Amino acid sequence: ELARQLPAIGERAVDPDAARAIGVLLGASGTTDVVDGHVAPRCSPGDAVLTSDPEDIGRLLDVRGVQAVVERV
Repeated sequence: ELARQLPAIGERAVDPDAARAIGVLLGASGTTDVVDGHVAPRCSPGDAVLTSDPEDIGRLLDVRGVQAVVERV
């Protein structure tokens, strides 16, 4: 299923500045998942986020003040 979705998903490298920002966000949210920390900053209000861990991504989005739709998959 994921392989079919990959063409519609943008890819971004994690540079040192992004890595530091991810660490700050994880610390502020009390979460530790680096992948969620990489996804959350790219979410905009109204986006749909598909995740197996809606609690963590929800906390990250709350810290950012972003209202997105979080759906468990």
